[in-house]
Amino acid sequence: MEILIREDETFKRAHQKYAAFTRDDEMVEAYESRMKWIRDYNTKVFLAKKEGRKEGEFIGKIQLLQQILKKPISDEDELLKQNINELEVLLQNLQKELNF
Repeated sequence: MEILIREDETFKRAHQKYAAFTRDDEMVEAYESRMKWIRDYNTKVFLAKKEGRKEGEFIGKIQLLQQILKKPISDEDELLKQNINELEVLLQNLQKELNF
């Protein structure tokens, strides 16, 4: 690394900027804050996708059980208006009906 810095002007400038950056506490704090925001954002997106998949799974099962039980099949858009807990209760109720 030291050889590259001594022999290559691009690496030398990059190393100087990096050294200046790491000495600036405000810049380091801003960088760390930005990285935390990115991690938090990615976690929220991951969890939202996971919940969306779970909702889709519940909706599919609900509609299938309604079909098996010869009940009117709920519109997907109407089911999407319900939260995950409401969907789970509806699914459990349909499963109970099927077991009787």
